[in-house]
Amino acid sequence: FFFQAEDGIRDAQESRGLGDVYKRQTQSTWDHIEMQAAHQVSISELVYLIGQLSFRAGRIIREVQSSNKLDVKEKGVNDPYTVADLKIQTIFVKTLKKHIPELRIVGEEDEEYEGDDVGTIVDSIKPFSESKFIAFPGKEEVQLPLDEILLWLDPLDGTLDFLKGFSL
Repeated sequence: FFFQAEDGIRDAQESRGLGDVYKRQTQSTWDHIEMQAAHQVSISELVYLIGQLSFRAGRIIREVQSSNKLDVKEKGVNDPYTVADLKIQTIFVKTLKKHIPELRIVGEEDEEYEGDDVGTIVDSIKPFSESKFIAFPGKEEVQLPLDEILLWLDPLDGTLDFLKGFSL
């Protein structure tokens, strides 16, 4: 699975995205990931949670863009990130870990957002068991072993365009 809050276009020559995140990961990070074959998750649950979070991510992007409080920082040359990147990634990781604790997630950003509203947003996502969502109506529910899932998270692909004021 691969999540992006929106679909930006990136010049491959200037990309500082998830490929670079992968390169920054140390072997010790992978050594600490526990593989638990007995634990599974339904596709419906993943789609439901990611859908709810994507909706919230769009709101956050619009709020940050309209506030002009971008809090731009640089990871490297032509590799900026904003408060929107941090807030979205933090909310995604905390929410997914709350509902599916064993889910492995690699995020692009190295920091965590520490705003007061994170807990409120995380708590506002109802558990899948309380929803009526079915990913594939009329089909048998598909369960996936969690040891076969690694979610790569790029919270705001196209940050340079976002900073130039292009509408997402």
